[in-house]
Amino acid sequence: MIKTFKTEAESAGHTVNTVDVCRKNIHACLACEYCHGKGDGECSQKDDMSEKYVLLRDADTE
Repeated sequence: MIKTFKTEAESAGHTVNTVDVCRKNIHACLACEYCHGKGDGECSQKDDMSEKYVLLRDADTE
């Protein structure tokens, strides 16, 4: 399903980045609220999610 979505979105002129989160070391949210304060949108946990914040921040989802 992901491959089909990616192919169709790219054929419509969009850039699509996919991430296999099952193969990443991403921890569950601690609800510490660091991301809403000192973290400026990033989590206090330094796991593989850190490398994905750039993709999320730059995503054009409008």
